[in-house]
Amino acid sequence: MAAQASNKLSKPRYLLAIVSAVAVAVALWYPMSFWFDPFLPSPLDFLNAFTSSVQDPDLYTALRGTLQRVVIGWVGSVVIGTALGIWMGRSKVVDALSLPWVMIGLAVPAPVIIIFCILFFGLEESSTLLALVLSVTPFVVNIVYEGVKAIDSSLLEMSDIYRLSKRARLREVIMPQVAPSLMSGVRFGFAMSWKIVVIIEALSAPDGIGAQIELFFRLLRPADVLAWTFAFTIIMVLVEVLVFQTVERKLFRWRTVSEF
Repeated sequence: MAAQASNKLSKPRYLLAIVSAVAVAVALWYPMSFWFDPFLPSPLDFLNAFTSSVQDPDLYTALRGTLQRVVIGWVGSVVIGTALGIWMGRSKVVDALSLPWVMIGLAVPAPVIIIFCILFFGLEESSTLLALVLSVTPFVVNIVYEGVKAIDSSLLEMSDIYRLSKRARLREVIMPQVAPSLMSGVRFGFAMSWKIVVIIEALSAPDGIGAQIELFFRLLRPADVLAWTFAFTIIMVLVEVLVFQTVERKLFRWRTVSEF
């Protein structure tokens, strides 16, 4: 217990560590902006561009469109990936039939998938969402599949001996073992979705954060590229901290209790 407490920083020290990290980053960034001028804007140029971007209504329109794609693609990837991962982990036939395709999906780069979706289905919104789902789903499948395969078979045998009902077996035996993998799949799928969706928008979408970043890139406006990227990143980090970390703490409270 004492060792665990010593590993945790107090809130003032934690904030000081964050401020120190930002200060070091800015201290390195400033001289590099002179060396790589005009390709790397200075911190002041970035701050001015970011201030202008948050006052631009187009930023929020683009954010809304990108977030909509992220949510749709992420939910589709998690639903399909979780179902297939569990099915593969519990059925040898499904495992044998699906595993080669999952491995191919893991190996093929996302930009290649995006290009093929555009070639087959054109520059449609459905093509964008399909490319996102196809790019993210194999990773979710793999995480959930490994979690299901790691279920302790002795606990399943014990549940059979005590004749637990299917509901009790699922709630008390299977879900506590699979839940960490499910949560990892959900979080990883979200992280990949918002990164890949920017690439997809830059390649094919007429709107969204990725399309605007690609436009600023063509216009040689690196400060705006960084500003819009940073604005979108802030939203995604807030979702991770306020949503996923909160859900994780509530779901796995028993871990903290068991450590004592």
